[in-house]
Amino acid sequence: YELVAEASAQGLMRVALDSHIAVINGVVVAENQKQAEDRCLGKINRGAEFARAALEMADLKRRFSK
Repeated sequence: YELVAEASAQGLMRVALDSHIAVINGVVVAENQKQAEDRCLGKINRGAEFARAALEMADLKRRFSK
């Protein structure tokens, strides 16, 4: 699963560099269903955390583009 994490991180970085737009790396890599649920639905909801970060970045871009 480390290969998946590394490949997805590199791909997202390439998108960010090519587009000049910040990209949130919200890929959760897990070895099994339980681990994925613990990482995504534990104390911190990772999906909501990634979405919030993306919205904050979009808002910053909008405010600084004026």
